[in-house]
Amino acid sequence: GKECSPVKLDACLGRGKASADSDRCCELLYSSSSSPTEQVSDALLVCLSAVLPVLLLLLRAGVAYGAGGARPWQPRGATALEGAWEAIVGLLYALGATLVVVNLIKRAVGRPRPNHFALQAYASVHEGDRREWEETSWRSFPSGHASISLAGLGYLGVAFGLDVSGWKGLQQTLLAAAAAAASVGCCSTALWVGATRVEDYWHATEDVLAGWMVGALGVAFGHCLAADARLWFPKRVPQGEGAPM
Repeated sequence: GKECSPVKLDACLGRGKASADSDRCCELLYSSSSSPTEQVSDALLVCLSAVLPVLLLLLRAGVAYGAGGARPWQPRGATALEGAWEAIVGLLYALGATLVVVNLIKRAVGRPRPNHFALQAYASVHEGDRREWEETSWRSFPSGHASISLAGLGYLGVAFGLDVSGWKGLQQTLLAAAAAAASVGCCSTALWVGATRVEDYWHATEDVLAGWMVGALGVAFGHCLAADARLWFPKRVPQGEGAPM
């Protein structure tokens, strides 16, 4: 990043481990307890893109069931369990497809990251993780964090957005407002994750933009295939309807 330029890191490598006592950059480079800085770690990315959406989709299904407000896009007669299952399977479709596409493009392009030299320097003095850091230094395009966060949070944002028009009456109006706020919050968080990747020198702007595009396609893919999850449940005749002729 700005604090530790390639020139400083090169000087640290030239002076060896003894330089860790005299320079902050050298101290970070040789420290066994530190790693290249990133505001959104892989663990936080998983929580934001997968764990949180699953929990909120379950909460959303419970609220819909309690309020008795079936969403307009939900099949007639579907239970809260079926609606939640359908949404979660769609989320998994979105995340899985995005992850596969991003990794295939990363391997094919092999573009160095903005902090490529820093990662290479870090790998050279940490033999245990050397291969991991060397490989990741060549995987800049597209941004995995940007694509995965948008696939997960964007999918959730679209789901909440679809809920907005499904609530009627005063109570449902409040729920619609909450769904709209949640939709905006999800999408804003995904955009923030992408912005941190540029700020932390892990990606160039075009890497993040490409990642968002892949994530958006993943969202569309997930919502298109979510209906397939209904096939896991036996067909039922909604109340008030006779058996098909």
